[in-house]
Amino acid sequence: MLLSKSLKRVFAVSAAILLLLTMLAGCGNNEPAATEPESTTTACDSTAPVTETTTEAATEAATELTTAATTETPAETSTAAPASSSTTAATTVRPTTTRPPVTTTAKPTAPAKPGTTAEIVAYFNAAANKVKADKPGYTYKARTVIDEKRVSSPNRLLDKAAPPILSMVKGFWANWTPDEVIAKGGDHSEFPVAGQSQAGKLEPSWVKSAVCTEKGGVYDIKIVLKDERVPALPAERTSTKHGQLVAVFTKAEIADGASRLGVKITQFDALYSGCYVQCTVDKAAGSMKSATYYLDMTAELTARVPVLGSISATIPIAQESVYAIN
Repeated sequence: MLLSKSLKRVFAVSAAILLLLTMLAGCGNNEPAATEPESTTTACDSTAPVTETTTEAATEAATELTTAATTETPAETSTAAPASSSTTAATTVRPTTTRPPVTTTAKPTAPAKPGTTAEIVAYFNAAANKVKADKPGYTYKARTVIDEKRVSSPNRLLDKAAPPILSMVKGFWANWTPDEVIAKGGDHSEFPVAGQSQAGKLEPSWVKSAVCTEKGGVYDIKIVLKDERVPALPAERTSTKHGQLVAVFTKAEIADGASRLGVKITQFDALYSGCYVQCTVDKAAGSMKSATYYLDMTAELTARVPVLGSISATIPIAQESVYAIN
């Protein structure tokens, strides 16, 4: 049965923890402005050609000279004005010019740059889920980092021996995994997004800070999550806020795995701090181009090991996952 990418990531870290437990047990033998939308208005401002309509009306007025003497008084004489000569007049009529209505064509433009935490989180949710919906294809790799200098234990021998031992064997988990390629149109259900589901979302209330920077044709977004303490290994990763964004550890992956080696974990108090996601998004298309998910956890771990009894240690584990989207 093939493991999902999320489970493969956690499995790799789980294996590192279990290996670490085994080594610690041996020593005790005594993961890590808003750009205004730009709309272009194209006005069709052509003027219709003027049409001349010439109407010629020939008007002839012939007036006859009439002399009338109708009065009985000899002094009264009627005189008519001389007849005017016939005239032909040509009249040019220019109708009012009619312009066609102005047509406005708005070019599709990118939405305004998200500014507030809520806007940035919503923009990230949309871009991440767009990867799942459009299935453009992507390449994935991951690595686990255990800072041996920060590993500590109340047992003095363990406290001194663990860092050099971890430094010698860290290659088991610290190297980048081979690139895994997901083809365009393939199964994108494992691309991380809030809720680890097809239509999940990150909540602004879980976010410590969110910054969106415009760089040429992309938005560079970094979202840092608030610290979260998980006092016990959860049965479901999505019962934690960090598990809504990335694959965190569960009881089945850590405690149950340890029990198969005869190790019983009696305490696993984890503090997730400084975890973030950073991505670039094509601002015109809203398509995510790259993404880095960084999960940093410090676990207060106590385990009961056969024969050796109970051992305790503080283990910082970080995990970095990188996606290059086609």
